[in-house]
Amino acid sequence: MKHNFRKVVAHALLLPGLVCLALAGCTRAPPTAAEVRARWMEKTNQAITDPARAQQIAGMVSRLLDTQEAKAAALQATSDRLAALNADYHATAEQAMAVYDEYQASQREALTKFKDDVLALRGQLSDAEWQSLVN
Repeated sequence: MKHNFRKVVAHALLLPGLVCLALAGCTRAPPTAAEVRARWMEKTNQAITDPARAQQIAGMVSRLLDTQEAKAAALQATSDRLAALNADYHATAEQAMAVYDEYQASQREALTKFKDDVLALRGQLSDAEWQSLVN
């Protein structure tokens, strides 16, 4: 059986790199809420040169981050409630669906508020400032 020399070399060079990337990806922990907040505040202060306006935009960004943190907490609380129902032998599918429906309704409201807040923030920023924040 003949091996294509280029393919063998490419695989020999590619495989260790992929293993290193996989290991690096597995060891990196996601940023904490405080780290995310600090990064956004730093980006806001870099993108907005006027200190008073930067403070106003930082307040809007902070509200968006608060909303995201509340959404994550609601998801965790719902997950905990569903896990408790799952552990209860006598729990019914209707009980589980009620928990899920309640979560879904609250998230629909939260998503609408989040969308409105993002649009309000975009309305306060120039295109260049927006690009600085989101990239």
